[in-house]
Amino acid sequence: MKKYPPLEKLKSLLDYDPATGIFRWKISREGIKKGKIAGSRNTKGYINIFVDRKSYTAHRLAWYIAYGYLPQYIDHINRNPSDNRLSNLRECTVSQNLANVKGHGMNKYKGVSYYKRNKKYLSQIMCHYKRYYLGSFKTPEAAALAYNAKAIELHGEFAYLNEVE
Repeated sequence: MKKYPPLEKLKSLLDYDPATGIFRWKISREGIKKGKIAGSRNTKGYINIFVDRKSYTAHRLAWYIAYGYLPQYIDHINRNPSDNRLSNLRECTVSQNLANVKGHGMNKYKGVSYYKRNKKYLSQIMCHYKRYYLGSFKTPEAAALAYNAKAIELHGEFAYLNEVE
């Protein structure tokens, strides 16, 4: 795991507001004025803050400043990587973190694929390297609902739920 500056040093440089998730500089330094918002968004949407010429993600700094330790994984509950409010962050395992990820690719719903051969929508989910086939459905919405039900069963509060119209 990446080595972080001492907590006292971070607290002397940065002011973190847990209600907004925003960091501000406590002192003027290297062309940055005291009170200016710290950090910038990277290509993945996370906020990076440079301390001693090293980059740190704001959500990990927020956790460290608030709780005094760093877990291996931190999840953004609402899946917005730039929302670093303390109420939006939670400690998790890699499996829980992956469970709270929106589907990717061309599919509208996570865990749903269309099969031309039988003209149906297949629903499936992974958990702890095991694939669960949930069935074939006439509509993508029905397949997404099957995914949602199994996601809650397997992942609980970390489950990503498809928004079905």
